[in-house]
Amino acid sequence: MSGLPAGRPPPPGARRKPPPPPPSSAPVGGGGGGSSGPPHAAPLPPPVVGGMPPKPVSLPAGFVSPRPIPPPIGGPGEGGSGGGANQNRFIPRKPTSERADRPLLRKTKSTKNQRDAVLKKAASDIKFEGKSFVHNEHIWNQHNFNGKPTWCDTCEGFLWQDVLAYQCSLCFTNTHEQCVKQEDICQGSSGEEAKSKKKIRSNTLDSDMLAKKMKYTRLLEDDMFADVFFDYGNGNHLPAHSFILHFRCPKLAGQIEDLRKKAGKGFFKQKKEHTPVHLNWNDTDNISLTSMQFVLNFLYSDNEEFQKIALMVQPSQIAEIWLWARTWELQRLERLMIQRHSKVLNNNTVFELLKGAHKVGAGPLKEQCMAFAHGNLQGFLSQKDKTTDLGMDLFQEVVEAFYDGKVAKAPDPGPIPGSTLIADLETMYAKVERGEEYSDGFVEIGGKKIHFNKAILAANSKLFTRELKPSVLPENCTQALGVESLNASAFQSLLKFFYFGDSSFSAIDSCNLISFCKRFELVEVLAICERQMRDNLTYDVVLDILAVVFGGSSGEEHMKMLEKSALDFAVQNLEYLDLTSLRKMDQELSSRIMYRLLTQLQIAPPPIRITRKEVSVQAKVTCLGVVGESVWLTGANGLAVHDLQNGSKAADIRRASNQSRCKAIIHVYLVGKVWVVYADGEVQVFNDSTRQMETSFPTGHCGHVMAAVLAPFDSQQPTCVWTAGADGVLNVFHGQSLEHLSSVQLNEPILSMCFDGMGMWLGSKGKLGVVPFQTMQPSLQELSGDGRVTHMLHIPTTKEIWCFCSSGDIVIHSAKSQKHVKTLSRHRDKFVAVAFVDGIVWSCSADSVMICWKARTYETLRTLRGVLSAVPVDAVCTSSSPATIWTSTKNNKICIYKKD
Repeated sequence: MSGLPAGRPPPPGARRKPPPPPPSSAPVGGGGGGSSGPPHAAPLPPPVVGGMPPKPVSLPAGFVSPRPIPPPIGGPGEGGSGGGANQNRFIPRKPTSERADRPLLRKTKSTKNQRDAVLKKAASDIKFEGKSFVHNEHIWNQHNFNGKPTWCDTCEGFLWQDVLAYQCSLCFTNTHEQCVKQEDICQGSSGEEAKSKKKIRSNTLDSDMLAKKMKYTRLLEDDMFADVFFDYGNGNHLPAHSFILHFRCPKLAGQIEDLRKKAGKGFFKQKKEHTPVHLNWNDTDNISLTSMQFVLNFLYSDNEEFQKIALMVQPSQIAEIWLWARTWELQRLERLMIQRHSKVLNNNTVFELLKGAHKVGAGPLKEQCMAFAHGNLQGFLSQKDKTTDLGMDLFQEVVEAFYDGKVAKAPDPGPIPGSTLIADLETMYAKVERGEEYSDGFVEIGGKKIHFNKAILAANSKLFTRELKPSVLPENCTQALGVESLNASAFQSLLKFFYFGDSSFSAIDSCNLISFCKRFELVEVLAICERQMRDNLTYDVVLDILAVVFGGSSGEEHMKMLEKSALDFAVQNLEYLDLTSLRKMDQELSSRIMYRLLTQLQIAPPPIRITRKEVSVQAKVTCLGVVGESVWLTGANGLAVHDLQNGSKAADIRRASNQSRCKAIIHVYLVGKVWVVYADGEVQVFNDSTRQMETSFPTGHCGHVMAAVLAPFDSQQPTCVWTAGADGVLNVFHGQSLEHLSSVQLNEPILSMCFDGMGMWLGSKGKLGVVPFQTMQPSLQELSGDGRVTHMLHIPTTKEIWCFCSSGDIVIHSAKSQKHVKTLSRHRDKFVAVAFVDGIVWSCSADSVMICWKARTYETLRTLRGVLSAVPVDAVCTSSSPATIWTSTKNNKICIYKKD
């Protein structure tokens, strides 16, 4: 990095002048485009926080930031000290380009290697000094979130105005002071940890994550509710539970039941006392203590952690565990032992493993040892002391098989079966909850009897053991647990989490469980309930959530987060709230809620106001398109025309002759044509004034047509229609003559596309393509995100391409440099409709969430959850005043949104 200016911090109290603007021939930022100067042309000013210059920071000699940190624009409305919409990010002074008030994310030509080298060198000896410092490849600046409180990107805790917090000037990551030293907290990282965090936040947990959350191994540590004991003498015993063994290992459960019947001690005898059965399990006739402990761990917690434990099994135990796994028909455990056996097999262990496999009659394990011995016969015979311990008969069998030409081959055990833990536990819960099998407790809520196992509750909280006692017959625990205030669905949701880790609580059930979780110190369940109430806010439950918050718990820290989220959501969606439900609440509580709503409305009014209107249609609408002052829509009943502003129906054009889904309605306004493009490749052309179909023709795609847009082909042919298909072909047609002009072939299916003025951007599965008009030669690059690019938008004001992925991420690329700019991760489901109008990006996801983004600053202006009547299907927008968004839903309705 020689040649970079060292730069010195200014003396205390001195103000640094901003760096001089670049010459007119060079692009803004000093590093983009074709600039050939050094990566940094001037010393960097110190970062600015809250509109005031911070105290100087002692940076090491030679350190240069990978990008200049621009000072904020002064004034209360432009991100300065007055606070405003841009309070939580740094806004540069207005450059000479058209990007007037958007953060310049890349202003240098420094390569990634240079950036990493500089940051790592600086991070090694920079400590916490004042309001700014460098750590873990971030430049941290102390930040005040008074204007817009947010969440910590590390621990997902809330950042309040009185909490010491920091923001990275490179990636705008927010974090607590105590979270700074943790690794991989940049939102732009695409590591496995970031993907795992996202899965957890979206409640799409796989079976392994769910198994880690459950507490079944605690049942093996506490024998209070155990009804089976494997006694090994000298006070050594292993506790177990009949209801788990019955569903996880029916063979062993049947064997225990036979022994229990002979002993005359049954779990279901007509006795009120708890009479567990003790089985004499000596080492000579049955499985050893350590091996049995391992098998029970498999039955109670077959997850990724258990697989790691399985790889540490001692070689002397493998054959014994394999034998009993086959006896009890545990195929997965049997295959795990074969895998472990093959990994520990070597010249030193082959004798011990062969002897153990021969002793118990483990055929696959013995074949593995024989194959290894035959493949390394010279080394096998050279260890005479170990061959003596092997025994003459077994040694002779190995040698004779080799010289008789019967060379053993290691058998292929096949793939290891997947874990059935979650499926078994779901089956167990379903039968226990209905009271069919193995229930020893129940509660009555709203006239409904819900059965459960007391041991499961006790494993999740020790406080349950104070209220619950062992019993043989199902015992009514309604008063003992104090569930009178709960509804049946909330208690069932709690049991589902206890039994098989299902954390998909509804917002209403989460509200109902808060006090119960606090009373029994269910910390994990409480965190899930708070997250569900925060993330699943809808206009029909937000008042109930506020009632929980203001019902006496609002002083706690975790309730402050929920209070802030619920109040913000209620204020932003006040026009959709049914305030009559406040009359059913306590008068003091409802008055407090109304007071806080009115106060919040004065403090933080919505950035934009949106009005909504619903229009019923006869059939589900699959596509919408603006044609002048009307909207054309297609559905099962064919084409229809509605008024753009009020949504009233104007005319029916024709019945549906094409049963395929309509993909696009394009108004070629210069020639007065309307193109209706269907997924099967047919195009129907209508006259926009008479609304009569003139002709139809095929597009020639081998697969489904995925997208169609109106864009010029060259200066001589400005009105052309581009169609993209799943076959990877991009076709260009003349808008008036319908002549096929050109085709472009890609090696990837095209799922979406948009026009940026210089060429066509194409979206595929994990890739982006660009087709310049001058060459018509496509180029592909990897997408800086996950999933398929289902929608794309070109933002002309910022010259950026917004890529909407099936994972719920919005990946933004620069249209000029084609480089990744930013990733927005607010949606939790795939996108179904997107639009851009009046500087605002509208994005709708399949979970009925609509978010309005400010295109220049990426700021979230409005978040509408649960406002849509059903899952949206498509959307269309117009730039007329006022800006209007149409969304169609699956329940035969059209929602019209207008920005006031």
